[in-house]
This record gives sequence, C-alpha cells and structure tokens, in this order.
Amino acid sequence: MTNKWDPRGGPDPDTRAPRFSLPPGACDCHVHVYGPADRFPFLPEKAARSFEAPKEALEAMHAKIGA
Repeated sequence: MTNKWDPRGGPDPDTRAPRFSLPPGACDCHVHVYGPADRFPFLPEKAARSFEAPKEALEAMHAKIGA
C-alpha cells in the first residue's frame, strides 16, 4: 500500500479538518472498509482492485473531521 493519493480513488492520506464544525450527532453514513487483503482477500475476478482501507484509517479520518 502506498500513501500517495491515486486519482482512481482510494484513501486520501491528506484529509484535513473542515473549516466548520459538524452538527451535533452527525455521522458518516456511507463507508467502505477493505482489508487487510491477506485476511479478507479481494475477489480474483475483479478487474479493478480496491485499495486497502482498514478501520483504523476510517477512525483516523473521522477523528480529523469530527464525525
């Protein structure tokens, strides 16, 4: 896994805190958590491989944006 952002998608390692506060009780209602691939392998027939995006990355992003 690389930390360089790929324009095809995948996690953006440079997520910044928003300039505003989220409303109380705000939540992220749509997420994708992938990996680790050695434990949860990707489907071999998929043409496009997904990026590993573990729950720890999701938790770190939520902490940054205040969700």
